Amino acid sequence: HLQGQDQNTTIITADNQGTIFTLTADHITITDLTFLNSAGQPDTAALAIHANHTTITHCIIYRHRIGIAITNHTDLTITNCMIHVTQQGLHATNCTHLTITGTYCYHNAIGLFIRNTTNITLTTSYLHTCGIACDLNNDTIIHIDTCAFSDNDDNQGGLYLTNTNNTILLHCTFTRNTHFALKLLKTPFLYAQNCSFTDNIRSAIWSENSTLAIHNNIFQNSSNYGLYASNTTADASRNWWGGFLGPTYT
Repeated sequence: HLQGQDQNTTIITADNQGTIFTLTADHITITDLTFLNSAGQPDTAALAIHANHTTITHCIIYRHRIGIAITNHTDLTITNCMIHVTQQGLHATNCTHLTITGTYCYHNAIGLFIRNTTNITLTTSYLHTCGIACDLNNDTIIHIDTCAFSDNDDNQGGLYLTNTNNTILLHCTFTRNTHFALKLLKTPFLYAQNCSFTDNIRSAIWSENSTLAIHNNIFQNSSNYGLYASNTTADASRNWWGGFLGPTYT
């Protein structure tokens, strides 16, 4: 267990020289630390994890090429952290059981970049002012609950799902995202309920070659589409579309 005295004053920096920590032992917990200024090379990160059952809590991860990198391992938990000013806040590939709770992820090119991973849980987190807040590709069993995606811009947007299966999206808000709040490509199944899509620039949900069921959601003030669906099977009943007459241009 590696614990700092205070996350704001206990600062570990690489002074732009390489990765700060490489973890190779299982069952490590890191808490109350700031990780600052790893190098900018593609293979460097604040934390490079080559281990299972890792917990990172109450940490600040700031100014890195990659904040947290993990490949081919299981059970990473991130709670109550701040991850900002990175190219990728989290880079996870070929993993199982990834849990992120109570975390702020902002001012990143891509907040969460996740590939070929199973059992992803994202709850009570705020992802804002990124190019893309969350980019998932070829993942399965995804549960996102009570999260906010806002002001993600650079002509990109909030939550991107490509070839992801069994995604459940509950009680989330999508506000002022540019281009897409939620984008689906070749996604076999997404279920969204009790979410709010308001004031998004261009489209709230953009779906191509996908299947989705969306119920009891609010769609309001998107500049182009509340829902755009191409080659898509969609059950979009019981939603509020910003007016008593329901959606238009269907």
